[in-house]
Amino acid sequence: MTTVEPNKAHTGYLQFHLSTAVILMFTTGGIMWANFVPFTLKAHFGDVPDKDVISSHYGWPWPFIKITNGKDSNGVLHNSFNVFTDWSGKNEILDLSVGLAILTVVWMISEGWIRFRERRRKSGVQ
Repeated sequence: MTTVEPNKAHTGYLQFHLSTAVILMFTTGGIMWANFVPFTLKAHFGDVPDKDVISSHYGWPWPFIKITNGKDSNGVLHNSFNVFTDWSGKNEILDLSVGLAILTVVWMISEGWIRFRERRRKSGVQ
């Protein structure tokens, strides 16, 4: 049977500081913003110069949803153009992996910086 000293707090492996949680929250918001704001491309359609194709890509760094709309020069959507939606599960998994990797690096840097400063303060170095 092991006993825990009453004055010594038990710290878990995945326990981190509040400032790290706030930094991770803002980083997550930035990653979500990059994935939900469309990256829009505009191109002319075929031989008709007054018709444009608007292609919106969602996802960062690799697009996982592509929506293409056919519009004329006035911005009116015509029914003669089909709306095409392409979903890529592979790119979604890659985006998720990149996001988790970014959050892990930010977590390690933040916690490492906090522990570095605590060691400096305990050793008396200002």
